[in-house]
Amino acid sequence: MIKPDNPGKLVWDLCGMLFILYQGILTPYRICFSLNSVGFLAAFEIFQDLYFIVDIVISFFTGVYIQGNLEMKRSNVIIEYIKYW
Repeated sequence: MIKPDNPGKLVWDLCGMLFILYQGILTPYRICFSLNSVGFLAAFEIFQDLYFIVDIVISFFTGVYIQGNLEMKRSNVIIEYIKYW
């Protein structure tokens, strides 16, 4: 199990935030102007999709705080993740 305050997890989440920012800006822009992503951008967007799939799996292996207490038992973490996502 991964602790939620692990520095590696923080870097992982920051990358996710940047990917969401990228998608929040570029996706509407491309839809509005009927543009397709090609070359590097197409590969980068596929990478982002894979990142988010892996992020779901990592979420099941990351502890959560429940009422201020760190919960590291996988079954309880999965229940919390499903409940709130």
